[in-house]
Amino acid sequence: MPTIEKIEQIKKPEINIDELMSVINNITWKERHEFSYNGSHFLLLLDSEEETDSVSDGAEYHQSTAIRGWDIYILNTLSGEARDRRLFHEILECNLKDQGFFDDAHDLAREEEEKAFGQRKKDIN
Repeated sequence: MPTIEKIEQIKKPEINIDELMSVINNITWKERHEFSYNGSHFLLLLDSEEETDSVSDGAEYHQSTAIRGWDIYILNTLSGEARDRRLFHEILECNLKDQGFFDDAHDLAREEEEKAFGQRKKDIN
């Protein structure tokens, strides 16, 4: 059984939803937009439908070759809450990986996304 000292040493993710929403609200939705959140650097790239992987749900990320950070690809036909929600998730997932939460990054990002935007709609498939 872990001691109190060991429990206190367990690393917790650093997540600031208000700061992340502020970053998203200040995005310039153009072909390329460079920005940062919580020490992670991003290059936002808008994708056309033809370029987007159908499994990605309109958003995906990769290690960047242009900057020291991450490229985030967002489908250019997404707008409003759908666009913001996907961008929120991708930014947070990448930042959590930068914080060392490799295995849990997706699940943690999804939990925070659902706190900020509500439950995801269930797939009918």
